[in-house]
Amino acid sequence: PILSGDFPAVIWSTSLVHSGAVDPEDTCVLMRYVGLSYGGVLIEGEDIGWDHKEDEFYRYVCRAKWITGNTMNRDLIVACPNHPIARSLPQHFALTKLPPCPDGVAPANGGVSIVNYSSGLSAIIAYNGSMHFSKVFDKTIYYNGKTVYIAFPMSYLPEEICNQLLLDIVKWLLDASPPITPPSATANILQERE
Repeated sequence: PILSGDFPAVIWSTSLVHSGAVDPEDTCVLMRYVGLSYGGVLIEGEDIGWDHKEDEFYRYVCRAKWITGNTMNRDLIVACPNHPIARSLPQHFALTKLPPCPDGVAPANGGVSIVNYSSGLSAIIAYNGSMHFSKVFDKTIYYNGKTVYIAFPMSYLPEEICNQLLLDIVKWLLDASPPITPPSATANILQERE
């Protein structure tokens, strides 16, 4: 697929896909889209972390560090209640059932944990969009588009919460106002450097 500035936001759902959740061609397309700041990206699904762990895509599109391929946890807690995508969420909620392999992750490269599993691992990470660069295939790529990464299939959320969360994410991805810096962002960045 080809993504360009014609799309102000992209929703990339892999849901329950295992092994190859975001294949090499898709990885390049999404990295280019984010790198050229065409718009915001929501990427969701389990096993994205399992497949990508420590690669450039995971660091600069998902803004995450992979910790585990199965959190064995349904219970979720809002970690950053002042973030626009979390304002409508209840402080505590649960997945309707446990997905087969929900990834447990931590924020990386400026990502902020918006929702955590009750274990403390991140379940939803957002990135407000500031300049970073990386060498990919001997080319310098700049990444500064907004991203939201959901490390489990959204379909496992209660329907009302899923619908509201999706609406709030899309509104935030399309919002051109300056990035906010939630209080937890500083802690996440400092933790990442340790």
